[in-house]
Parts: sequence; structure tokens; C-alpha cells
Amino acid sequence: MINTLNNNDVRAKIFYFNDLHSNIKGAKRLKSASDKFDEMVRNQPFDTFKFCAGDSYIGRNKSNFIGIFLNSLNLDGMVFGNHELDMGTKQLSSFLNNNIFKVFTANLNYKTGNNFQDDLDAKRLVKSAIIEKNGNKYGVIGATAADIMDTTSKDTQEDCKDIGFMNFEQSVNAIQKEVNKLKQQGINKIILISHLGIDKDKKLAQTTDGIDVIVGGHSHHEINGVQAGQNYLASKTGEPVLIVQAGQNGDKFGILDVVFDQNGIIKAANNNLNSTKNYNESLIVKYIENIACEKLENLGELVTPLKRMTNDFEEHPLSCFVADAIRKKSGAQIAFHNKGCQKIDLKSGNITNRDIHTALPYINSVAMYKFSEKDVIDALKASLNKPANKPDKIGNMQVSGLTYTIDKDNQLKDVYLIEKDKKIKLDENNPSTEKFFTVAYGSFFAGGPDRLKMLYAPEKRIQKFEWDDYQATIELLREKEEDNKIDIKPDGRIKIEK
Repeated sequence: MINTLNNNDVRAKIFYFNDLHSNIKGAKRLKSASDKFDEMVRNQPFDTFKFCAGDSYIGRNKSNFIGIFLNSLNLDGMVFGNHELDMGTKQLSSFLNNNIFKVFTANLNYKTGNNFQDDLDAKRLVKSAIIEKNGNKYGVIGATAADIMDTTSKDTQEDCKDIGFMNFEQSVNAIQKEVNKLKQQGINKIILISHLGIDKDKKLAQTTDGIDVIVGGHSHHEINGVQAGQNYLASKTGEPVLIVQAGQNGDKFGILDVVFDQNGIIKAANNNLNSTKNYNESLIVKYIENIACEKLENLGELVTPLKRMTNDFEEHPLSCFVADAIRKKSGAQIAFHNKGCQKIDLKSGNITNRDIHTALPYINSVAMYKFSEKDVIDALKASLNKPANKPDKIGNMQVSGLTYTIDKDNQLKDVYLIEKDKKIKLDENNPSTEKFFTVAYGSFFAGGPDRLKMLYAPEKRIQKFEWDDYQATIELLREKEEDNKIDIKPDGRIKIEK
């Protein structure tokens, strides 16, 4: 515990969280934890802050549940994560209009006529700002993820054309520029709210000067305590920099207790992660949920739990179910889906549309394409070409209307088209460029993410639908409900040889 302070020392307590991912249950517990923090620090002789390090929103949700929830916390600020931009700048700006806190981001470029102009003019959206607490002045800066366009949907790319994204090196320069501005104004305690990820935060800490604390997100790390060389590093001028981060989905929050000397240099710190599972769900957030979210619909009882992606190569039952829903509603012969779409595990028991929305938050528009046999085989093979020693967000392609096998060497074999219970062999070794199929998939794949660049194929698109993959999934769930039971299990469409 930090008890002894010199006359010129300044003590601050920071409540922080990151990567909530629109998780309603996590939001309910975070609100209770935030309220408890308010009680704990009320009338205490130190400065207090609350920060969110991005990705509270996720997907193309038209509800502003998260915005109302964030306002209820009385935040001092947040940063755009990559998923805030899922919805596009126009809709995000409409949510910012209701903010009672600032959003910080120093590393976005704003083009003429951008949708954020009113937010920039009103200083709801800023690169940096000075926040005063009890007569002590702090500089706060924001840094948005530097890899947003690498793994985003085609919808998002289209709806974010009015802004530009800096790479990491450009971001470092932009952040240092804001630090220098603050230092020129006599500010010597500087906090960066970052959605760059832990590895980039570490590099940033050691290649800049003037930053004292980095409240981070994006990489979903749980960083407890203060560990030299891990989250307690030295800037390029030798001053300490402390990095904190609190996992994801509202499961954890952190409280950083830090003491600055008269020169704004950290001299003592405690950092503790806490589980929100120790807190009751807030009645206030339950009320916000009821007024802001879609009408609650009970879909039935889920028999078999549905877990997130667990292996690079597997048959993922929920993702295959979404592919089935897309194929059925579109009328395509084949449908593709990304198993990395599922953000939380779904337990057995009663399940609602809101549970599905929380588990599958992205909401992709769907289009149908005319693909040759070679196009289909190339996409399947590319999904198996996972880069070594690199975290994977895609895994093997999840399918409907197809079955295939992954052999012991992670190579594709035994690909069959399924039509009216008939299996039609496709040639994975010498696929035809003259044999064609209709293939449907969502806008994430349509953006050509990662190794699936070939799925960005506007010249092969034959129809774009007015509905999205979430709507299709809910419709199929209603159909599959039998005696109030829903059971989604692997059916052997993807075989893995050991």
C-alpha cells in the first residue's frame, strides 16, 4: 500500500478496462465495480481517473447500449479501438454526439468532409488534452490500433473511407508530437490510452520520452502487478513507463495506484487486476439494456455448449451453423464463414437473441459470387496456409454445402459438393476454371482478410442481399428449435486426420 508521500508528490488512482466487445453481462458487472470504486475513492486525498482502452463497441450494431453504458461510468476518456470503427464513421459519430467524455486518438488522419468534423470542432474527439484534478494537471493522449485495415470487413472499409490510418512508425511520431506539445505547456504527468497491443506498447514505451503510464488494450492481456522488464520499462531517456491492461469481455478491471514526484516521474506504484465476477449485475445497466437493445426473444434451450475457436484447424459448430444459415437464405450452393467470429462461449441452457448477438457481434452483410471450382479450392487451401508462429484469427474455412478433409500434413483432400444429399467430388489437385458454383459469404471475407485475399472479388459478385448474417442465423435457429431444444454439434463436414 502506498502511504508515505512527500509534500510535492502527487498520487493518482486509475480505474481501467479494455476490449469489452459489447458484452452485456460484462458491462453490468463493470458498472457495479465502477460504482464501488467511486465509493472507495470518495473524499480521498488523491486524484482519480477512469479510462477505457477501446473495443467497447464491436460490429455493426445499431443500438447505442454501449454508449449509454459508458456515459454511466463517468469516464475521463477512452480511445477508439479497431472495433469501434466496425460500424463506420457516420454511425460512430452519431454515437459520439451523446458522449459526456472525450475520445482520444492521435494517430488517425481526417480527410476533407469527414464524418467526425463536428466531433473534432466540439472537442469530443481530440488527439490529446489536459485534465486537471485537485489542482494537478495531467496530459492524456490516445492511440488507435495501427493494423485496423488488415483484418476488417468490406463494409467497414467502405464506411471508413473518410479517414486514414497511420502505421506503427507514423503513430509513434504522432504520439511523440502530442507529448512534446503537452511538455511545452508544463505538463509532466502524461497518460497514453492505447489500443496498439502489448508488444507495440512496449516498443512505444522504450522509443519515446515523456509518457508515464500506458493504459492498454487490443491484445487482451491480463497484466497484474508491477514487473520490471515486463510492464515496468524505461523510456529512451531512462524514465520509468508503466503499462497496464485488463483482458477482455468485461471479465476483469484494473486499479492502478501511482505516485509521481515533483518532476512527474513515477516513484511508486501498485497495480491490481480484479474479477468482475465478484460483483452483482447493475440494475442501472439492466434498465439500459431493456431500453436500448433489441426486443428480447427466447429462442429455446441450448443443449450442447458452443465454445469459441480452440484449434487452428477444426470443425467449428456455430460457425458452420452460420454458414448453413447464409446458404439457406441466399440460395447459394456453397457458403463460407469465419470461425474467429465467435467472441464468447455459449453455455447450455436458455438462450436468447441477445446471447447470439453478444457471441456473434460483427453483423456482416452478405453477397453471392460466381466462383469457379478453382476459386473454391484456392480459398480452402489458403485457409489452411496458416503462417508459422503467428496468432491466427481465421483458422480453416468453415463451410456449408461442402465437406472436406485436412490430412496429417495440413493439406486439403477429399472435397465434395453436397446437393440434395448427393456428394459430388471436386478436384482439389487440378480444379477446373470452367466449372462454376454460387458461393455466399459475409463482408468480413469480402474484404479479403489476411491470407484470403482472393475473396475480395467484386468482379465476381452477382448479388448483394439486404439482410445480414445475424438475421439469417436467428431465422435458422427459430426453424431448428424442436420441443424448445436447440442442439448444434459437429456433423463431420470437416474431417481432421491425426
